[in-house]
Amino acid sequence: MTTTTAISRPRYGNWIRPRSAGFFGMTWGASMVMIGVLMASMFLLFINILAGVICAVIGTILLLPLIAPFGGRTGYERVYIRMKWTQRKLTGAHQYRSGPFSKVPGGRHRLPGILAHTDMYEALDALGNRYGIIHMPRTAQYTVVFACSPQGDDAIDPNDIDTFVANWGQYISILGEDADVDLVAAVVETIPETGQRLRSEQARLTHRGAPTLAKQIMREGAEQSTGLWQLHARLAVTLRATTPERKRDPSEMAVELGGRLPEMYEGLSMCGVGASPMPPAEIAGFVRRSYDPDCADTLEEILSGDDSAVSLTWDDCGPSTAQEAWDTYTHDSGVSAVLAMEEPPRGNATTETILRRLLSGHHELPRKRLAMLYRPHSPGDAATITERDYNNAVTAVNNGTKAVPSAATVLRSRAAAKARDDEAEGHGLVRFGSIITITALAPEELPRQRSVLKSLTSNARIKTRPAYGYQAPAFAAGLGIGLVLPDHYSIPQSFTMSGDK
Repeated sequence: MTTTTAISRPRYGNWIRPRSAGFFGMTWGASMVMIGVLMASMFLLFINILAGVICAVIGTILLLPLIAPFGGRTGYERVYIRMKWTQRKLTGAHQYRSGPFSKVPGGRHRLPGILAHTDMYEALDALGNRYGIIHMPRTAQYTVVFACSPQGDDAIDPNDIDTFVANWGQYISILGEDADVDLVAAVVETIPETGQRLRSEQARLTHRGAPTLAKQIMREGAEQSTGLWQLHARLAVTLRATTPERKRDPSEMAVELGGRLPEMYEGLSMCGVGASPMPPAEIAGFVRRSYDPDCADTLEEILSGDDSAVSLTWDDCGPSTAQEAWDTYTHDSGVSAVLAMEEPPRGNATTETILRRLLSGHHELPRKRLAMLYRPHSPGDAATITERDYNNAVTAVNNGTKAVPSAATVLRSRAAAKARDDEAEGHGLVRFGSIITITALAPEELPRQRSVLKSLTSNARIKTRPAYGYQAPAFAAGLGIGLVLPDHYSIPQSFTMSGDK
């Protein structure tokens, strides 16, 4: 007689949206406004009853947009964003032109928006590997990018997959122990296979005096790759300069990064990911391809040659023309729609169901990019935040309008208590969000692609929302080149969630 024991697989959840709790389920800010309205109304009642009533009515009307936020924003925030968007359209700030006949200094093709102020430098790490450093002078931030080769989950024991996931959480926590890490962006991108990489490799391996039949076989084999998918994965780590010397001089920061980088990309091996630092030409190449998808074949040919460092520079990897609309972004040969995560997967999820279909190549979505953005907290900040979230969650339960708290409120308090306990046991805390970008070569293709993407996000149990009014900056942030949106733009609080790692 034999017995089998079912192995319980771990499930992932416990995500908490940061929210300050006030009275009757409102936020703390709305509660303070309500108290101010009540005090003003009561004061006026002693002077003039009519004035007190009018003050109470007007105050209630003004308070309503704060009490019922929609899409992560209050009514006032939504009006403000719409006003700023209208102002940008009236001033022409939603359009971008670069090149020899533009106003861009030097007639170059600089990146648009806040990225126009960035520069990229080349350096060597402690192991002698070349890598590119993207410098954001305005915020004194430096970004390095690693090319990643995920192992995947085919023919791998489920227990090993769970170990990789646990190690990934540990990896993010270790990065968070350094207080200068502002952002970790994991980007997975699928694009059509052009076959250029295989053709270049075939040309390199084929001897000039080889038999004609052998050359034909090699050539036909190279052509078989067209029509398939390329999957590109990369990890970008953004660090903040902490000394005046490093803020002013990128070479000083390069010395610091050179010693730390090997530990960063070699540490990814415990997550089942092979990684290496990307040189400047490769970084400029994927940025250029993202803004002009029609040039992917040419870029692959350039990157396979010896003069890629000369042909692909940071000053010329931006679009020639770009125009931002309320819910789309047109750039050179492509038009994109950018969506941001509004709510994380509902309930608990497994590694096999959460993002598998969303990350895989899809024939209806030839160009798709998913960026997971992590902002790890330092251990000191994590303790303060988890304690504050727990207090807010308990306050929401005790100060609710209902005698019996709602299920959502109770679950939030349980999640906050679990996060506080996990942090006390040594786990890390990280804010996270995600940006999904789909790119088409023609505007009429986008409605169909949006419908397909909605099906994929529903399968992953993720609620997304178009990045209304900030398509261009969201597109840039989804590239994974160090743009920390909250440092430059007003975005909804739903863009970031908290979770323990």
